[in-house]
Amino acid sequence: MDDLRSLFEAQRRAARGPAPTLDERLGHLGMVAEMVMANRARIERAMSDDFAVHPEQLTAMTEVLAVAGQAAYTIEQLPGWMEPDPRPADPALAGTATAAIEYQPKGVTGIISPWNFPFLLSLGPLIDMLAAGNRVLIKPSEHPPASSALLRDMVAETFAPDHVAVVTGDLELARRFPTLPWDHLLYTGNAAVGREAVPAAPPAPSR
Repeated sequence: MDDLRSLFEAQRRAARGPAPTLDERLGHLGMVAEMVMANRARIERAMSDDFAVHPEQLTAMTEVLAVAGQAAYTIEQLPGWMEPDPRPADPALAGTATAAIEYQPKGVTGIISPWNFPFLLSLGPLIDMLAAGNRVLIKPSEHPPASSALLRDMVAETFAPDHVAVVTGDLELARRFPTLPWDHLLYTGNAAVGREAVPAAPPAPSR
């Protein structure tokens, strides 16, 4: 829990800086794609260790190529998604001025991911959150320990901890994880655990 709080506070401080530019976000997404492709063999071994019988082709399709494909699609679409969204302005009040919505990052976001697709359901949401310019902490399930440990190591080898980090632990950490004042929290998994853990989340602080 001390590590979790330390990482959260480091990301909170980093999130006070300027929002990542389009080029920076594209770079972050490319890093995720390169990370899974470069670690394909390690991912296949970890899945086999955790699930005893897990076809390498299935792992490659769901845990590697699906993640890289999502990153590639997001890279392709992101310039359009980041364009200002025009809104009508009353010329009687605004004259020749124009109006538009420019979406901003939420800040520090959390992911609680399940056991059955440990890379896809951790890194898929990570791609969306990085595209939106956020900082991210991931708490994977403790049930596939080899996959969770590898996910932690891969992310640590790829990103600075004040940008993206993974914390590993048991149900007690899962209960404590949502108690931090997240700007956004995503939970995917067992409904019983979700009813127990996620309602503990406090409201995000006003900015």
